[in-house]
Amino acid sequence: MVVNDGSRDRTGEIAEGLAKADPRISVVHHDGNKGYAVATETALRNVPGEVVMVVDGDGQHTMADAPLFLESIDRGNDVVFCWKKIRYDGAGRKMLSLGLRVLSHWILGSPLHDINAGCRAFRGDIARRIEIKHRINFVGDEIFVRCRIAGWRVDEVIVRHFPREAGQSIHRPFKMLGTILRVIRYLFALRSEMHQAEAMRRLTDSQKRKAL
Repeated sequence: MVVNDGSRDRTGEIAEGLAKADPRISVVHHDGNKGYAVATETALRNVPGEVVMVVDGDGQHTMADAPLFLESIDRGNDVVFCWKKIRYDGAGRKMLSLGLRVLSHWILGSPLHDINAGCRAFRGDIARRIEIKHRINFVGDEIFVRCRIAGWRVDEVIVRHFPREAGQSIHRPFKMLGTILRVIRYLFALRSEMHQAEAMRRLTDSQKRKAL
């Protein structure tokens, strides 16, 4: 499935041509640019099958690494993140990713090395149940938190990474401070949701013990 998130070039036209030539391909067009979170949610809700993979369309990942994700799912994991151990990004993007990793570990307790990487796999039934409430491009943290709240098993696999083929990152140096502040508010909001869910679980367990 190709999710065309309001592209202003020929992406939609090319994707439709591919879909006409190959019935295995389908296209969803957003009415305008909805953002990365909504595009990810569209993929999770609409892709059929036992395993759903969401992959960025900038050419930095290869589907030749798909077996690594499938093997992890076969081992009993529910959601699998990728780790670009060797990466071909600019210095600014690398700094932002490192900062997000440190903040995610500190605020959310995430053990992941590359929480916002653009390639993830989901067990099919879980893909269609995950909620993405926050409209921010850093969806990896919310996916991790939803898994932790639900008790789903999370794994990561090391993948290959390539220089960007097309498009431009929206994370520009002159916007960095605003992005960092927004991310920090987002992470603390997720932590609050996680703590509320844990408190509710403890209350429910306590009530069950009293009922016994």
